[in-house]
Amino acid sequence: MISGADDAGFGHHVELTANMDEDMGRYQPPLTLTPAMLTLIAEISEQICRLSAGESRKQTPQLRRGNRIRTSEPRTDPVTDLVTDPVAKLLSTLGMSGPLKISDLMTRLGLTHKATFRTNYLRPALNAAFIEMTDPESPRSPAQKYRLTSRGKQIAAGLDLS
Repeated sequence: MISGADDAGFGHHVELTANMDEDMGRYQPPLTLTPAMLTLIAEISEQICRLSAGESRKQTPQLRRGNRIRTSEPRTDPVTDLVTDPVAKLLSTLGMSGPLKISDLMTRLGLTHKATFRTNYLRPALNAAFIEMTDPESPRSPAQKYRLTSRGKQIAAGLDLS
C-alpha cells in the first residue's frame, strides 16, 4: 500500500495489486456474441457500405451543349426581344400622347412606385434608345419630359397591345 497527499492536503491511499492481470483474466462480459450475431453484423455493415458508395456516385443529370435540340428557325425575334412588356406599354403611352413627365407617365400606366417604374420601364427604354429626355442637360429637372425617338416611333407603330 502506498500513502500520499494530494495538492489539497487530503490523504489518499492507493492499493497496488500484483495480481491485477489475474483479475482481468477472470472478467466475463454480460453478453456473449454468437456466430449468428456476427454474421448479421457483417451483413448490415456490407449494406451500409453499399448505400454509402451509391450515394457518393449519385449525380444529378446535367445537359451538355452537344445534346441540345437544334432548330432551323431562329429562337428569338430581335425586335420583340428588345421590347419587354413594360417597355411596350411605355412606348404605346408615349406614342398616343407625346412628351410626358414621369408623374404623368406613371399615372397613365397605373403605377405608384417610382423606383420600379425607373427600373422596369424608363431605364430599359432609354438604354435601347426608344425614348429620350426633352432636356438632356438637366436629367434631374422637375420639368423633365420623355418622348419617343424615331426608333421608338417605329417600334410603337408595330406594337399590338390588344
